[in-house]
Amino acid sequence: LSDKQIELLNAIGINGLLSATDKGWLLHFEELWRFYSEHHHFKIPADYLCPDGNKLRGWIRLQRYRYRDGKLQQKYIDEFRKHDLMEALETPLDTAMRHIEEYHKEHGDIDFETSYVCPDGYPLGTWLRTFRDKVNNQKNKKPFPQAVIDRLNELGIIWNKTDYIWERNFLQCKAYLDQHEGYSIPENLMTEYGTSMKSWILRNLLQYNRGSLSAEKMEQLASIHINEIEFSEADEKTSAAETSALQGGTDADKAPEYDSSFGSKFEWNWMQNFESCKKYLEHYAGHPMPKDLTMENGGNLYLWVYRNRKKYKCGQLPQDKAELLESIHILDIHFYDPQKKTDKHQSQNDIIWSQNYELCKAYIEAHNSFELPDIMQTVRGSKMKIWINNNCCRYKSGQLSQERMEKLDSIHILEIKFFRSDETKALIASRPRKKHKQFKPKVSEDKKRSKSLSIKLTEDENTALKQKAKEAGYASISEYVRDTLLTNAE
Repeated sequence: LSDKQIELLNAIGINGLLSATDKGWLLHFEELWRFYSEHHHFKIPADYLCPDGNKLRGWIRLQRYRYRDGKLQQKYIDEFRKHDLMEALETPLDTAMRHIEEYHKEHGDIDFETSYVCPDGYPLGTWLRTFRDKVNNQKNKKPFPQAVIDRLNELGIIWNKTDYIWERNFLQCKAYLDQHEGYSIPENLMTEYGTSMKSWILRNLLQYNRGSLSAEKMEQLASIHINEIEFSEADEKTSAAETSALQGGTDADKAPEYDSSFGSKFEWNWMQNFESCKKYLEHYAGHPMPKDLTMENGGNLYLWVYRNRKKYKCGQLPQDKAELLESIHILDIHFYDPQKKTDKHQSQNDIIWSQNYELCKAYIEAHNSFELPDIMQTVRGSKMKIWINNNCCRYKSGQLSQERMEKLDSIHILEIKFFRSDETKALIASRPRKKHKQFKPKVSEDKKRSKSLSIKLTEDENTALKQKAKEAGYASISEYVRDTLLTNAE
């Protein structure tokens, strides 16, 4: 029928023009839409059934195969697009490549951290790290399509992040030496990744002398005469300016000058870092500290706090420094990663965590009790008991954020207990008990006739039996009794 004919029939109330195939397809599609609206994912259980008794998981797998082979009708594809369910037709590799394309379109590259999570909650950083390891180490049994590898190369994928960072540091060191026409580098020159250039050079110099680097790296280091590089403090202002430029700063001249009254530059730097940390805590009291916060000397404040807190716990700091760290309550400082979580977009894990928390809170308030049934499930179908136990461990060890700690305090998570429900008791009672077979040791034919018998004999009777046994050719009385007396008794 034409579109006009269908419109005329619909106008008079005849709208049942769907074939049996289309009706069955729409029935399964509506069930898929209902499942996604409730759970927000496509991880369909194997025993999940549609109203007609068929398994939804097998139906969506069939649609995925047809879509991959180009055999899925366009009207069905339009239904998936209309409801924004195209992800259900994608393989895991297709989903990852779609997120990579979106990231490259927005940022112009695909150089992101392992902890990066897309705005829709997809862990793209974790996927790329796993994918890269499988390709580099050839751990994948089934090779990836060459078209995917070629596309990632076009987008500028970094297959080996360690070698990539090493190459960038080498090029920066070489550019500095070429620019200044010498082999002297300031001690406080930083790489573009925030590490010390001096530490990088000394580490590679040690490996260069040992010969533990690849031939290509050995040639590169030899080209810059790494054995002749020296470190100086003469170009402190220039070095500070370059360090600030690498980190996006422009006012390097405002960096505090070294005060010789501290005895050593290390002690002076430590005190400057302490003052920077103290100023931040006084200005932003009660707020977590960002991990990418940069101090006045160009260092990372998170790393400084982390190292000194570790030394403080182990008792490796002098008394005066320990007292200073106690004055700012260094053990209570919390951090957050601004790249991992933003205010506008919550990660999928945070959404699921909040849903589980609300589910647990609603049950406690409804029953006015901290005892939960052991069959209670989370929003993803797992046991609520496991979720509670995991969060109890993280709560006690202080591994949760301040917000989650406060939420768990409101439901008294340490007081929550679980009881065995009637359904669990009935399930246990209905289980068939296995009957273990009794172990019967194998007995040889010679020993089957032997029996245990206790006979009290006088001394004369014992002597007489010994004599009879000796005459009959037996070495002991027991053998003589077993073969003669017991056989006669039977």
